[in-house]
Amino acid sequence: MSNPNRSKLNLLIRNWHRGTVTVSPWLISQGYSKNLIYRYIQSKWIEPIGRGAYKLYTDTIDWEGGVFALQERMKLPIHVGGKTSFQLRGYGHFINQKIPDVFLFGEEATKLPLWFKNFDWKAKINYTSTTLFRNNPDLGLMTENIGNQFSITISSLERASMELMYFLPHNQAYDEVTLLF
Repeated sequence: MSNPNRSKLNLLIRNWHRGTVTVSPWLISQGYSKNLIYRYIQSKWIEPIGRGAYKLYTDTIDWEGGVFALQERMKLPIHVGGKTSFQLRGYGHFINQKIPDVFLFGEEATKLPLWFKNFDWKAKINYTSTTLFRNNPDLGLMTENIGNQFSITISSLERASMELMYFLPHNQAYDEVTLLF
């Protein structure tokens, strides 16, 4: 006879998108108890990256894998936008590459979880909760594949342009916006 917990572990590992984070509420909704999650941590199958957030033990994650968790596992109305959308679509030649700035946008009153805010993503995370598209929050959003492993929601170039202008003139330079356009 096979061990049901071993089968659950095999299913979890097989279906985990490499390079992504997952969260306790999602794991519990899939039938993984808190005790089982703890055993997986002790056995070095998964590793916590913050309270209630995990990665595969041997996996490398970056901010895109964290955004995947926000969007797909937590169902938060957050997307990648502004300059970062331009960069992901191949128009980042005017953007500084030393320490990448990542621009995330969310619907009004949506907050980033602490595990996301506190993790070192090797990037500067800029999050804006806005009412810019209050009447149609999904307008101009699209899906972008990340390394053939998973996909995240980002702004179309048109919406990203509007998000850039949202920061004019205080947090965004006219010259840079002009170059990007």
